[in-house]
Amino acid sequence: MPPPSSTNADDNIHVLILGAGLGGLTLAQSLRRKGVSVEIFERDESMGSRSGGWAISIHTILERLKHSVPQDVPPIQEANHLLPLDLPAQLCFYGGGGKAFVQSSPEQPVVRANRRRLREMLTSNLDIQWNRSVSRIEQDEKLVKIEFADGSNAVGNVLVGADGANSFGKPCVFLPSPVADLITVRKTLLPSTKLATLPAGTINGEVSLNNDQFQKQLELAHSAYVAAAEGYHLYVGLSEVLADRLGARYYWYLNFYDPEAGNEPYWTATADKQDMYDYAVKKTQTLEPRFSEIVGLTKPSDIIAPPIVFRDLLLHEIPQGRITLLGDAVSCNSLS
Repeated sequence: MPPPSSTNADDNIHVLILGAGLGGLTLAQSLRRKGVSVEIFERDESMGSRSGGWAISIHTILERLKHSVPQDVPPIQEANHLLPLDLPAQLCFYGGGGKAFVQSSPEQPVVRANRRRLREMLTSNLDIQWNRSVSRIEQDEKLVKIEFADGSNAVGNVLVGADGANSFGKPCVFLPSPVADLITVRKTLLPSTKLATLPAGTINGEVSLNNDQFQKQLELAHSAYVAAAEGYHLYVGLSEVLADRLGARYYWYLNFYDPEAGNEPYWTATADKQDMYDYAVKKTQTLEPRFSEIVGLTKPSDIIAPPIVFRDLLLHEIPQGRITLLGDAVSCNSLS
């Protein structure tokens, strides 16, 4: 696509999006529906280069999402992680001897979407430019220019950083103020800001369950549940049901309070999988067996290393200009 002319940049807007995650793709589809010229770039070599997470709940924005994307994008219900089962999305909280839950209903529908399926659906009829690592960003009053590590470049009127906290990790120089740092759009736009690491340790695991094990989990919640105990909680979520309906893939987070976790690197950053597995098994012994069982069913080799690190950032404003931010580029939980 030819670059926009600086003489008519405000009449023919061309939007550049860095990041082909859920946020960047949804924005690209929304712009495509409105007839706005858009290019989308992603550092990954292909869709399957890395995990995009497990599942996400979509509820209050369901109708707006449906009407904001083109009709050739498949219905979001097709990403439902409970398919092919006919069960409503259901998220439960267990703590203090009680149970609270949210469940999809005709009055308040909830879709718990498998993130991989949803991301694939949102790529429909988009020309995503893969394997495009950024080396330089420049802007003036009318245009934004991106230079990529392969020597190519792109020019647009608006740049949207949908690249998360760590996506475009290449050394860069951002004009007019040189910054010796890893490049994300947030860091180029707000070079002095830093994500704060929260005082919470995390251990993550994935596990495939047979039908009997799966049925036990469905009794606790169709989609996900939290089992809370003093000083920690265990979050367990369904990723997807197997095609034969006789099993499922699950994931879990063990989150525990520890002031030392706010001072990186925390011990989990370099621990081997067996040590993290042993810690998780020991920590969850105070839970009822029906909750802790899934940790024991996980193989040490299926512990995620390094685990998710919870970070946060509060921005009071984003500088006005032709560069802006979206989603996890502003504030995020990230794989560190």
